[in-house]
Amino acid sequence: MKECDSFFVLDPGLEDARVDAEVEKIRDFITARSGEITEIQKWGRRKLAYEINRRKEGIYTLIRFKSAAELPAELDRRYRLNESMIRFLTVLHEAPPAGEQVPVRDEEAVDDADGDAEGEE
Repeated sequence: MKECDSFFVLDPGLEDARVDAEVEKIRDFITARSGEITEIQKWGRRKLAYEINRRKEGIYTLIRFKSAAELPAELDRRYRLNESMIRFLTVLHEAPPAGEQVPVRDEEAVDDADGDAEGEE
């Protein structure tokens, strides 16, 4: 199972009950396909960074879940069909490959290289 974050912005004209119903539909969709919801954050009504379809505000929500790799694509398809969605983004968390290490710069080697360059000028 992969960890995912799904972030979406709903139409600000929706009533609170309708917003809760939309979030519940998404929760049911994920759990019906063997997904496991780990967290739901309702950020509420906020100003958009830029105007979208003549709207200056949106209702923001973040859902974190674990699922099979194909569920995020199905979820995005469902978002596209929902007319209440202004924007959405689903991100899969991927761990770095096992055994691969990120090289660490040696502070002394960097200092020596800088010192040599200045001395040769």
